[in-house]
Amino acid sequence: MSLISQVYQRTPATSLKSKDLVDQLLISQDIRILAEQDALAGVNPWDIVCRDNQRKNVINQFRTFKTLGLGNTYIQGLWHCERIDLLFERLFALDVEGKRNSVIFELPNSPYLLLEQLLYKVFNISLLRQMDVAKTHYDLPIELYEGFLGESMKYTTGDWTGLTQVPENLTAAQNQNLAYWVNELNISDGDVILDCGCGWGTLPDYLKHQFNITYIGITISDVQVDYCRSKFEGLKNYHFFHHSYHNRHQNILAQAGVEQITKCIFLETLEHGGSRNLPHILRNVREVISPDGLLGIQTIGADHPTLICDPYINRYIFQHASLSSPSQLGKAIESNRQFVKIKENNIFENYPATLCSWNHYFQENWDDIKPHIQRILDSTTFKTVDEWKRHWEFYLLMCVGAFVPGTYPQVYQITARPNFFVKL
Repeated sequence: MSLISQVYQRTPATSLKSKDLVDQLLISQDIRILAEQDALAGVNPWDIVCRDNQRKNVINQFRTFKTLGLGNTYIQGLWHCERIDLLFERLFALDVEGKRNSVIFELPNSPYLLLEQLLYKVFNISLLRQMDVAKTHYDLPIELYEGFLGESMKYTTGDWTGLTQVPENLTAAQNQNLAYWVNELNISDGDVILDCGCGWGTLPDYLKHQFNITYIGITISDVQVDYCRSKFEGLKNYHFFHHSYHNRHQNILAQAGVEQITKCIFLETLEHGGSRNLPHILRNVREVISPDGLLGIQTIGADHPTLICDPYINRYIFQHASLSSPSQLGKAIESNRQFVKIKENNIFENYPATLCSWNHYFQENWDDIKPHIQRILDSTTFKTVDEWKRHWEFYLLMCVGAFVPGTYPQVYQITARPNFFVKL
């Protein structure tokens, strides 16, 4: 047995001293970064086990780039972990006994991360580069999303109230979430609904057999527009446009044959807009919504004001997204007195089961997904299809762990009604 293994065996993790700040913070949550030879003595499911001679590299990458550093080294196959979700649960959790905050936030930002934050503070990158996320994420092969999202093709959290949290109940959970919004917005025959971020047509598919409505779905993804138009071809009063919610909506409403909408919904799409742009995005809605209309927002938010989301998510998944805090969302709603908030929920506890279900189906259907990823691999930053697979599973499992403690990402549901008229 190596000396390192003997030290870890003899010394409780909470009392072990280390000269390295990273080690100290990890030890406070009983997380160990081990070389493979040292892991032979036994590991916890959340421990990081590094390939020979890679331990120092993994630690340095984590110190410099936080989640991005861990993600990059995982993608490269430099370490493995039995339960990545449990690892990140501990990284985002509070150390109650030691009275420390989350490891992710106790670790100082490196010059690289500080520079990144400064760029987002100076430049309105979420607006200037808004199309990046469509090209790199939402325009990925449809077979990927069909493979892991389940029957509903709904890319937001479900509502698991009263349901056993197993993948087989994913569709039921997603339908419960949609039912909440149908009830909350009092959707009924004759409504004109603007869906800001229609995805693969989950909401209109849910509504089409229940109500006689006019539906207008917008997205900045060419793939999603084509998919939805094909799926709903021949269905009267269902319209899909390649259109950004940063822009005014009068032209697309005219093309749909209406002058105003009665309901508007953002189902986890407002994150892409950038916190600083929220007042303008909602102003565009206020211009076209009827005085007795309703606005529904479901958004992944943060516990505190931010300009940019997690480093790994920003680099590989949702480029230039920001998670807004309640105060940022509130200011956007109240801007120019354009809306009045009438209800707010936080349903963050539903996301771990949703993400676990997505990862279950991703792994189960990987053999079917793999050829489609191989086809587009040259357009990505990954060298092999196995690297791409590790990147996606890291994303899903990291998010599982991040949501469990409830310290950083949240899921806010907000209902608002129009207030003052917008002066054009």
